[in-house]
This record gives sequence, structure tokens and C-alpha cells, in this order.
Amino acid sequence: EDKKIVVAEDGTITVPAVACTSPKNNTDKVAFLKSWDGGMQIHYQRLGNRPELLKYTVEAPAAGKYELTMDVCTVSKKYAVIARLNRRTLVTAMLPYSKGTWERTEPEIIELREGRNTIMLTFRAPNRGVSIKQFQLKPVK
Repeated sequence: EDKKIVVAEDGTITVPAVACTSPKNNTDKVAFLKSWDGGMQIHYQRLGNRPELLKYTVEAPAAGKYELTMDVCTVSKKYAVIARLNRRTLVTAMLPYSKGTWERTEPEIIELREGRNTIMLTFRAPNRGVSIKQFQLKPVK
């Protein structure tokens, strides 16, 4: 249930962070955790030797432009998350300094094709760690 991707009537896709297709279990960099406010979250740790990819498969109901936002919790100044879409397009978004509370990133416009899309996320070093609850893809009208 914690891994269920939901598509709303308006076409907005909500993807729980734990719905990744890779990794599927805890690694040196990625921890799957119960969230204090219910459900699950991923913590991308500052430790570990190399960056790691979080890979997601998302079924888009329609091709077009979408606003990508993420619900994150950070404990340090702004730093970047890199999203790679369908093995081609790279998008860099800045994570907010949320001071240990959940906050949504500013929207980044991406393009999805109808049907299956692959989204890979990674975080540049150095970082102090980031927790991710979910991300959303909202159709641009």
C-alpha cells in the first residue's frame, strides 16, 4: 500500500518515494523508513562512497508537460537533486532548506510521454542527507 502510485482525476501523479524500482532494499546510501506522520519515506544518506540512483517507473495518462515537485526534509542549506527522464533529459532542482520539517520543492517543468516513463533521481555530494516522502507530477494546463 505504501508503494501505490496514484493518478488523480486532474491527471496529477503522486509517487511515494518508496515506490522506486531500484533499489528495493536498504543500501549504504538509501534507507527505507517508517515516517512519523504515517506511511513510509526514503532517507538518502550523506554517508557511503558514491552517489546512488533512485529509479522509478511512472505511467503517464497523457503526453505533455508536467510540474515535478518533491516533498522533502533537509537539515542544511540548499543543494541540488538531479532528475534524469527517460534516459535523455536531465533536470536539476534545488532542495529547500526545510530545517527538519517537510517542505515542497519549487516546481520544475518536465515532459513525459504517454504511458511508461523512467525517472531517476540522485543527489550531488557533498550533502547532509535528505528524506523524501513523495513526488508529484502535475499536468501543466
